[in-house]
Amino acid sequence: MNKVFVFLICSLFFVSHGEAMQDNSELVVSGVEHDANIGDFFQYEVVGNSVPDSMGKNMDEEKYLRVENYDGNGLRMEVTQKSQGWFGGETVDYSVLTTSWKTKFTLFFNDLHDDDGLEDSVSVSLNMRTESWILDENGLGILNAKYIKEITYDQMHMNMTFNDDNEGNESIVRIVSITGTETQTVNNSGAYPTDYKVGSMWTTSETTEEIGMLSEFMCMDGEEDCKWETSEIDEEETSTSTLEVLREVSVTTTAGTFETLEFKDIDEEDEGGNYTLTYISEVGIPVKFSGYEEGEMDMEMQLESYSVRALTPLDEESVLGDLPSISLILSIVSIGLITIFRRSRI
Repeated sequence: MNKVFVFLICSLFFVSHGEAMQDNSELVVSGVEHDANIGDFFQYEVVGNSVPDSMGKNMDEEKYLRVENYDGNGLRMEVTQKSQGWFGGETVDYSVLTTSWKTKFTLFFNDLHDDDGLEDSVSVSLNMRTESWILDENGLGILNAKYIKEITYDQMHMNMTFNDDNEGNESIVRIVSITGTETQTVNNSGAYPTDYKVGSMWTTSETTEEIGMLSEFMCMDGEEDCKWETSEIDEEETSTSTLEVLREVSVTTTAGTFETLEFKDIDEEDEGGNYTLTYISEVGIPVKFSGYEEGEMDMEMQLESYSVRALTPLDEESVLGDLPSISLILSIVSIGLITIFRRSRI
């Protein structure tokens, strides 16, 4: 059953819509400072069945049939706090970006136990929440936000229903997995471009310490002695990523049409063929994310709506004042989404 936990937590989200190459590669995004404000948010939608389909195939690709009762809920990222704290031997300003996502669905399989030829089902409910404490620094680039710490809470409920015979008899296994962690940044490094345009490439490295608890519960209906199993999480990890701006792309989502730069993010610890494509608009809006595993797209997500006070003009003269530019909130949303994507691939 441990593989089931991994497979369910491993699959998350991501999406693409129509896109067109631009004839001239002239789009340049520059890093300048704007304040993040409490209440600024980005709402992303999951398009299609990429999330449940990915989970079903990971559990058993040959036997996976379909998904039903999928709520299709999206993911929300919102600035919920601004404060000061102690980091790196000095007092710093930081913003807290809260990411939340809940979804549920039912997966169907063709006779998981190879015993009766009947369909079996797995109902899944996921609840994920992350608080990212991110430094407010001058000149933040699109993908170089620096974390103070990250607090995560993931909860998964799953009911596995196995049909035992043609007379309606069935066995039900109930599974719960709860993970709570706090991740501190030990060290990060990397030389970031001043401007981002086609051909820009840079490498970043980050060392983190993660502590927390993993609690798991599994019980078949009718059993009375089922118990929780709890284990401690205490890990230090160093990850190195190479990022490159590949091209200019016009991307259309339900939030509108955006001229974007396509960023490719490869984690050197991942196997070949695993990477993320991120599409950033000319004013710094993170529009679309596409996750690839072994060279094939397996997770998709796109912008549904957003509200950023720094991008709301106070008068007509400020409508195009500092564009193109990247605000603090846009920077931390971009790095936050990529971090969550990496965390989903345990």
